[in-house]
Amino acid sequence: MTYQRVQRGENVARHMRADVWNDILSATERVRGMGVNGKSGVISSGASGGVVVPVVNSGADIAAGQAVGLGDALFPAGSFDDELSLQGAVAFVAAPPADVWGVAMTAIPSGESGLVTLTGLARAQITIHSADDDYADVVSGSLESVNAGPARILWRQGVGADKWAVLLLSDSAGARRGMFQIMQAGMTTPAEPAEGDNPQPPARLFKVVDGNFPDDEFCGVCHVNNQPFTVARSEFTLPAATCYIYIKFTAPVEASEEGADDTPATCEISVQSATQTTTPAVVWYLLGRVRVEGEAATIAQDHEPGNAYIDWFGPCLEKD
Repeated sequence: MTYQRVQRGENVARHMRADVWNDILSATERVRGMGVNGKSGVISSGASGGVVVPVVNSGADIAAGQAVGLGDALFPAGSFDDELSLQGAVAFVAAPPADVWGVAMTAIPSGESGLVTLTGLARAQITIHSADDDYADVVSGSLESVNAGPARILWRQGVGADKWAVLLLSDSAGARRGMFQIMQAGMTTPAEPAEGDNPQPPARLFKVVDGNFPDDEFCGVCHVNNQPFTVARSEFTLPAATCYIYIKFTAPVEASEEGADDTPATCEISVQSATQTTTPAVVWYLLGRVRVEGEAATIAQDHEPGNAYIDWFGPCLEKD
């Protein structure tokens, strides 16, 4: 396809603004010679064998190595004229990273275009929680190391925030994300010590969240004998080097006095330093285990992220 620049104010490609169209052309020109597939719009990055796409940034500045999501697709005029197949390169509007994301190859200032690596090798800026974390994923909009995820960490600068790393981005969905997912949550910020006291070191934080919506106030839905309970998210430090993360179901309690209210059943996240035994009054459902050894933190997610189901055989409250 032959591209021609347009004058500001002209409408092309489904009423696309001229400045956006020109940004797409600039991005396309930058990647000529990198193996553009004219039918699919996919750009081969060459040595790493990955996939790179041009994006147009209409939001805040994007730093090099930052995770970038893909918004609306922008097609050149005539893309669907013949056999409904894409002709020529396709670009995307940059969006917050979500299920589909890549890494910006260079800084992309607001109002400009640039390239994003979707699969293959990428140099990224990431928060490394532990030297033992071998994977990376987007958590609350930014890249963090995790115990399982869609990107493999091949090299890292060290442990901490804003570290450079080399990632191998996969075109697969990676580890399943869902309700009752155990994740790392950074470090605590100790309060200033009183005069004469020694400062307390920061402690490692963990959380149980809905992996698809990690900022929500609830981490999932637990069904007890088919009755659903919404469970609040939880953020915590560990009381011991190895801890067990449970959903704790507490059975309802009938009021002992006439006219008093019964105590309703509850479901909550509970962190224990030892395994727990279910009783008629309390049911313990194991989500997983967390172990910290020095700088290393290991999460064993025993519950596959998703709904939790508990069968409870305790006494029921009988009403007239």
